[in-house]
Amino acid sequence: MHMERLTLLMVDPFVYPFMGGIEKYLYELSRRLARKHDVHIIASKWNEDDPLEEEIEGIHIHRLNSFLIRKLPYFLPPPYNIPFGFQRRLRKILKSERPDFIHLHNRFFLSYDSVIFWKRIYKIPLFLTLHNARPVGIDFITDTLGQLFDESIGKIVMKSADMIIGNSEYTLQITVPEGFPESRTRVLYNGIDTKKYRKVRNKVKEELGCENLMLTVARFQPQKGIKYVIDSLPQIRKEEPDFKALIIGRGPEEHMLKRRVKELNMEDKVIFITHFISEKELIAYYSAADVFVLPSLYEPFGLVFTEAMSCETVPIGTFVGGIPEVIGEVGSLIPPKNEKAVAKEVIKYFSDKKLARREGKKGRKRAERYFDWEKITKRMESYYFDYLRGVL
Repeated sequence: MHMERLTLLMVDPFVYPFMGGIEKYLYELSRRLARKHDVHIIASKWNEDDPLEEEIEGIHIHRLNSFLIRKLPYFLPPPYNIPFGFQRRLRKILKSERPDFIHLHNRFFLSYDSVIFWKRIYKIPLFLTLHNARPVGIDFITDTLGQLFDESIGKIVMKSADMIIGNSEYTLQITVPEGFPESRTRVLYNGIDTKKYRKVRNKVKEELGCENLMLTVARFQPQKGIKYVIDSLPQIRKEEPDFKALIIGRGPEEHMLKRRVKELNMEDKVIFITHFISEKELIAYYSAADVFVLPSLYEPFGLVFTEAMSCETVPIGTFVGGIPEVIGEVGSLIPPKNEKAVAKEVIKYFSDKKLARREGKKGRKRAERYFDWEKITKRMESYYFDYLRGVL
């Protein structure tokens, strides 16, 4: 190991081309770290024809064949995999590359949790990033299963880490086991490419035929609170009839949400987009929207809020999880499970365009200051070096 160049082994169940939230984070962080350091990722294949060994943007990717489960009940993490030959491949990489750190990015996959044994044998520091907080307030099944996991296997994994990094203060406070030294915890927010995510000229409102546009981007599951967005629409229509609600995503609640729109006779106001859209299209939708609304019941961080702010869209979120840390003094924070509060805040920004523009500019500045990927990467790099220098 040279103090200026590190060898890092990232461990996650999946990797590019699969791009879930964690995988997108891992890819963006790793490709920036790879400019100065040797970065390896061990993960499972997503497609049958994905190569077992590949280098992408300086990242050395080591893929495993696995038993892949793409669809699971909503309270389990989709997708799930059981890798073949993980221990053998891991040992081979540890012997050949001699990494300075093993960095685990998902505690919920048992096969990958076994790195806690190999880090002891090879005496390599283990960093663990918590991308998901302990489940609280989602629903009985999800809360119970998640908390049982964290009280058993999750606790063992977390206590084996030399450093735990949370995606928010909230995630650390609610998830890290009691007795784990606070000096060995750090916060590292999720990042965005603020050069890419910026307000662009578009014709979205013209195409949709509306003066005002509210946007929601989320997986269609109970903890996202999308039901309360839909239930707010009749009140919004009374005050500001010239609007559309654009809801982008997919998930187990899709049919229920569409049924609710029909029950409220709001079909002419709601556009669902459930197919894949490009990042360019997504940025255009953010740029066109006056407000971004996501009244989550559980949200450890909320990356979509940073994307919205980076595109100068006013965020409306709840006093839940990491959301207050993310949006700060920008936009509005409201109580969860409250469609009246959603309607009130949306109407406020629809009716005062100057206020919306002012809050949008504030959001852009906040995104650049706290969530830009270049700054996030430098902070992560400093955590590695601080550990090696004993500055903890």
